[in-house]
Amino acid sequence: MGSRHLQENRLAAAIGTTGAPRTVASQEKSRFFAPWEGSGSNVALEPLEARLVQQVDVDVDPGAFVELRRNGIQVNGIVIFHYFENRTWRTASLTSTGELWEHKPSDIMFTIPNFVERDLPRRCGQEEFATSPIQLQARARIIRHLRDFEKRMEQTQAAIGSLMGDIYPLVCSPNPDAWSSITTDDVVRLLKGPNGASDNLLPLLFQLAVHKFLMSKSTHFVAVSRELKTVQTFDVRPQSMVENIKTVTQMAKLWLHGEEHSPITPFAKKAKEIIALAHEREAASLNEPPSVHENPQFSWTKDDLTIIKCLYDSVRKHRHVQDDPYTYPTTAIVKAMGMVDTDRIGDPTVAKLLMDLGVFAPWQDLVTLDPMVGLDPDPVEKSSLVQAENALTEKGLAARQTAPASKPSVATKRATPLQPLGPEDFYPSDPLSSIRHDFGNLPVYVIDDPGAEELDDGISIEPHPSSSHPNCHWVHIHIADPTSLIPPTHTFAIQARQRLQTQYFAHRTFPMLPKSVIEGGGLSLGGKGGEGENVLTFSVLVDGEGNLAEYKVRAGIVRDVRCISYDQVDKALGAKRVGRFYPFGGAPKEDERGELDEETVKSLKGLNAVARRLQARMLTLPVFQFTLPKPAVTMTPKPSPSSPSLAHLASSGSVTEFRGFPNLSYGITDIPSESEGSRGMVSELMKVAGRAASLFCTDHDIPAIRRHTPQPLTPSDDVFEKLLKSRNSQGFINYFQATGMGLLSLAGQYSVDPVEHWTLGIPEGEGYCRATSPLRRFIDMTLHYQIKDALLLKKLGMGTKAFFDREWMQGLAEEVSLKERRLRRLEISNVDNWAITYVHRWLNHPSRKHLAPAEIPGPHNPFADFKGVVAGMVRPDVVAKYHQTDVHLPALGVMARLIHLKAHDEYEVGDVVDLKLDTVTLGVSARIDVVKR
Repeated sequence: MGSRHLQENRLAAAIGTTGAPRTVASQEKSRFFAPWEGSGSNVALEPLEARLVQQVDVDVDPGAFVELRRNGIQVNGIVIFHYFENRTWRTASLTSTGELWEHKPSDIMFTIPNFVERDLPRRCGQEEFATSPIQLQARARIIRHLRDFEKRMEQTQAAIGSLMGDIYPLVCSPNPDAWSSITTDDVVRLLKGPNGASDNLLPLLFQLAVHKFLMSKSTHFVAVSRELKTVQTFDVRPQSMVENIKTVTQMAKLWLHGEEHSPITPFAKKAKEIIALAHEREAASLNEPPSVHENPQFSWTKDDLTIIKCLYDSVRKHRHVQDDPYTYPTTAIVKAMGMVDTDRIGDPTVAKLLMDLGVFAPWQDLVTLDPMVGLDPDPVEKSSLVQAENALTEKGLAARQTAPASKPSVATKRATPLQPLGPEDFYPSDPLSSIRHDFGNLPVYVIDDPGAEELDDGISIEPHPSSSHPNCHWVHIHIADPTSLIPPTHTFAIQARQRLQTQYFAHRTFPMLPKSVIEGGGLSLGGKGGEGENVLTFSVLVDGEGNLAEYKVRAGIVRDVRCISYDQVDKALGAKRVGRFYPFGGAPKEDERGELDEETVKSLKGLNAVARRLQARMLTLPVFQFTLPKPAVTMTPKPSPSSPSLAHLASSGSVTEFRGFPNLSYGITDIPSESEGSRGMVSELMKVAGRAASLFCTDHDIPAIRRHTPQPLTPSDDVFEKLLKSRNSQGFINYFQATGMGLLSLAGQYSVDPVEHWTLGIPEGEGYCRATSPLRRFIDMTLHYQIKDALLLKKLGMGTKAFFDREWMQGLAEEVSLKERRLRRLEISNVDNWAITYVHRWLNHPSRKHLAPAEIPGPHNPFADFKGVVAGMVRPDVVAKYHQTDVHLPALGVMARLIHLKAHDEYEVGDVVDLKLDTVTLGVSARIDVVKR
């Protein structure tokens, strides 16, 4: 014990005394908290809603061991406390060097709970430096414990080092071109790690050693970093990718050491010629539509293609918690071509190089390139996946036409006992045909934008026949019924779960369900040309106060489906046309289709009256919403000619050249204004359908997934009341006012219980299900299986027990929550990248590139009176040696960095700043930088 006390006294002296605290952060700490210093290696700016909407991620309790990683720096620490600042939770951890690091919870890559007794962190205090002997001694004890553990960790790492060297061949995919995934638990089991050890830390030491090994081998393993703290999952690179990295790295070493026979040398010579021609072609075809051709003058060799693959694979979003194995080879390649003279090459440079070489189209979307996103990389017309889907659809529909009519099965997910279904079989006939309610000639209005894809909802209205509800109408929300064709065991249903939802991007739509089955099966509403169409209908009776008085849920058939546009409905309602704001001009023309007939107008006005009663009810409740304008870039044609696949390049060796560019349109959407008119009407009716779906599932004891959003946190009840009083007529509050007053809105989640959806004013016990988009959301499709199963069983007098039990649905809810967050980040990155690409092209047009942005003439110049709204704290950039903060640009709807600030510049969130544009950087994480005007 005496030696321990002596060691703790020495540690106390080392970390500073109460009278002379250390005032300069270590170099390691400075680099950890610096913005990423890679030139052009862009750090994506977090969307403002993501900053205001937070999940309270403080599940790592004080006293836990944590491994922190950021900007290539790794350090171990012990959690001392959590605190809330600038609308986000932060964690303070004491490192083995005695520094207190205040970091994001997302910096935690590994955790061991209860590493030290809970009382010890409390005695450390919450100041950066110890201010009393008690705090100093508590910190010294923690550091001693941490350093002892680190010594054991080094010994464990050394002990398993030889075993870990053989792990990659055991866990990689047998397909040399396919990714796989593992967890640290998987590796521990493969290595037969310690079980039942008397030392409770030994299994955790072993797992941490495995984790650190996998993190260090980034050539082979890629951390799924945003969920790593809890999931501990790593993606395993394909064998062909690992071999390619090693091969091109060796080529780069030869070139950097002056070896003329490096394959990079002839590649660079050829590439320079191709690039020169590409620049000439780009200027000459500026106003042409996009096109693609092969250039017979050049061809790629095997070594060229090896280098190209390395460059291609390097262009993807990379969070700097692991070394990037592509940095070394891509730097050598780009330097060999004389493009830059820096030691670090960012993805914008590599992406532009690949565009000039004809590997990427100039309009290539970079965000969706990452194979881990799981999107089909091939163009639709050449995709083997699409071809397989088309063949499967054709086969299934043909078999359905020749199949004898069958009686309803006991459950919608099963075939009849005499005719089991395989994974490629559609239902031979509609399982619910005998119980469908025929809505006859009741008009059903499908309202959307012209050219919209996947029309999955329609609405109709009819008077309520009873005098008990005077002046009330039944509103029917009819939803497309893909589950009348596709069993849950079908390949397309399993595929839909993997995809989760349709992804709408500017350059291309990736459907959840194959386009062939939606069109061939007539699943999109209005797609059968006047024939009866199967639907799942949610009927609601809304009283004069906007309350849901009654509901019905039925399998139905509709026969009079009328597809009309939002513009047509707004005209009929006499409402102001709600559209996007176009900061650069080019607003699309209003829908010029003819006026609607008198019967349709009367029905639409009745539907609108119901929707407005629902909206008025919301304003009587203590709820509000907030949002910000967002960019929306559309591309014509969509999709545009695609980049050649690597497989095509490898087989042909041909060099591709592109001309022209798609037409882009830059709009800004404003959700509060879209709450008015036809869009608001449709939105309100879809919400009430979700309420009816949840009530049906509760009343029939059917497990269903509900969306849960709790009431946001405010510093006091008084602040909450002030925000409530600030609502506009649609129930929205000002984002920056809410920010300044300290609002924290907790992130939404999913639950199988009928939980509260505070934002929509739906109380606990009622709940809200997503039910109105089964063509494009798997969670809606699953709900349809549950409801229709119950409807059929009830009709057959067999109760309403659902096929998917509560445990299965809860697992799906957790899976959906995780996947939705990833897809949401992908969607935001895609939208922002295309918006910034538009800005870059607009500024660099030959008629404008010689002018300062603010001086460009014309009625549509968002930079003429350019302002930003401060959205964060002023913070130092120790690498660039200036201060910076984040700002929202209302004129563009995107975030930007306000750079070149001084330490004494003070801004509050919500302050408006006059700005001028500094730089626009393209790449996987495109970015705009601005300075004070």
